[in-house]
Amino acid sequence: MRLMLSRPVLIGAAVKVELDDSMILGEVCYCEPHSSGFLVGLKLNQVLSNLSELAKLNRRLLGEDPREQPSQHAIEWIGGRSRR
Repeated sequence: MRLMLSRPVLIGAAVKVELDDSMILGEVCYCEPHSSGFLVGLKLNQVLSNLSELAKLNRRLLGEDPREQPSQHAIEWIGGRSRR
């Protein structure tokens, strides 16, 4: 992934890029001066998408959303063990 930034970033620095409903975690592999700033290359480590749905599920599992209770299937497979 390449980004255009207004200031330089150290090579090897950990970077978090937040988009609309996603988060990308990566490491800077190059940073080169460019006419309008700095061209930064990222080696991607993790891409997390659909974060709003993950947040909703988390609230239901923690009992913070009384209108929506988690499905039985969601309860069964938390941590890979049955909780019945």
